[in-house]
Amino acid sequence: MLINSIPKPNFLLSKIVELKDLAYASLVFNQLTKPNIYAFNVMLRGLATTWKKYDFCVELYYKLKSLGLIANNFTYPFLFIACGNVGGLVHGKIGHCLVFKTGLDGDEYVNHSLITMYARCGEMGFAKKVFDEMGDRGLVSWNSMISGYSKMGFAKQAIVLFMEMREEGFEPDEMTLVSVLGACGDLGDLGLGRWVDWFCCG
Repeated sequence: MLINSIPKPNFLLSKIVELKDLAYASLVFNQLTKPNIYAFNVMLRGLATTWKKYDFCVELYYKLKSLGLIANNFTYPFLFIACGNVGGLVHGKIGHCLVFKTGLDGDEYVNHSLITMYARCGEMGFAKKVFDEMGDRGLVSWNSMISGYSKMGFAKQAIVLFMEMREEGFEPDEMTLVSVLGACGDLGDLGLGRWVDWFCCG
């Protein structure tokens, strides 16, 4: 592509990220004279999910902001993944404010990542507030809340939310069962665990 002067840097960058070569991807990205929001999102995705370089992900987010670029519904989930993994609650809250300000609070994927971020930072109250304010909740969001409660030691709340999920007609998946049965184990209630297993699997 370089030899034949094919000007598709964003395409090239996304493919290099898929190859999981951080040094090469960083070199290509740094050679972009005016990286757009797509290029930033590609790098943020790689840093947050492929390379798990969470601190660098947060730094890159602030770099795009300093260049005057507008973060979108693809940007914020990667920021929140990073914040949740490094305990970056302050950065996460700043991002949450901007999500609300730019009208992205209706995006389920953004909200799901927000719930997960708050849960991992131990802020279940904020996670529940985001969850309660969601207009259209999918199974992913229910699982995020149930998993958060279970992992943070709120076993009873995890069970109660699971019951609410079932009442609203959602079928549990493997992630739901792992979280709920884990909560049953924390409560030391073998009977409830068996009931949950029977209730979900027949």
